[in-house]
Amino acid sequence: KKYKELVIKKKSSKLTVKELCEEVHISRTTFYKHFKDTYEIAETILVNDSIAVIKSLLDAGLDSMTVTEGWYIEFYKNKEFYYYAIKDETQNSLFNTLINNLTDINNEIYKDIYPNEYVEYYAYKYASTQAMLLKKWILDGMKIPPKIMAEIFLHDIQSK
Repeated sequence: KKYKELVIKKKSSKLTVKELCEEVHISRTTFYKHFKDTYEIAETILVNDSIAVIKSLLDAGLDSMTVTEGWYIEFYKNKEFYYYAIKDETQNSLFNTLINNLTDINNEIYKDIYPNEYVEYYAYKYASTQAMLLKKWILDGMKIPPKIMAEIFLHDIQSK
């Protein structure tokens, strides 16, 4: 929670371990017992906020529209945090973490749809597309409702 607040306050996700430790009143040693860097905190937030939601909705057997809309809703709930976090374009950025996590999920979803030797490419293709679409939506201020975003993303996939 403090990490999100600090990102919003600083208007950037480029925080140092020192800044974060001072804000939450812990030592750097304590920090490094739990995280390797601040990017890992952002990844944990991403996984807890959205990736876990996707997995739970999929496990519940819900349709792709409900799952995708639910995913966009989770980002919308924390729109200010994600606005600043998604701007980071370093190697360990939230954006790259998002693509990696979505690729893993898509590998599971598409394993019975596409031939085994190609599934990882389809999984990456759709993960990259969804991440780019999400990034644009976030940076544009999330003006389009989550349901419409889900429809936009699923349009080409569902017509396959």
